[in-house]
Amino acid sequence: HPGRFPELPAPPGEGDAAPPLRVSSYRADAPESLEGTGDTLLFFWATWCAPCKQALPELVAYAEATGTRVVAITDEGAEPLDRFFAQFEGAFPEIVVMDRNRETFLSYGVSGTPTFVLIGRDGIVKSMSSGYSRKKGLGLDGWKWEG
Repeated sequence: HPGRFPELPAPPGEGDAAPPLRVSSYRADAPESLEGTGDTLLFFWATWCAPCKQALPELVAYAEATGTRVVAITDEGAEPLDRFFAQFEGAFPEIVVMDRNRETFLSYGVSGTPTFVLIGRDGIVKSMSSGYSRKKGLGLDGWKWEG
């Protein structure tokens, strides 16, 4: 291809400022800001994603143990979410938002689910991790789940 594709900004890394969320609410409202209200864990997930569902008990335990706000972000619309939550039994983060244009997925460099991004109360990315297994866990430094 003789032309040049536009260069996209690099996703944030640990120590970088967290990009804003460009999402719409599904269940509860997305936070106005990622600064000043304690740590926030962004949970990029999908209704069809088995590892995402396997991560939920640990994710909920982490949020409860640390007082961290969790924002569950999906690129799916209201209809698949309605079907999922009509059948899902178990704990799930209260804040569920939709990123239908994948703007937030792109700004965080998310290429697979689940992806976990921990943002400090100062709005700085503290940790990023993709994938989940019971052995690996959430991939958050210093957190060990005994569940």
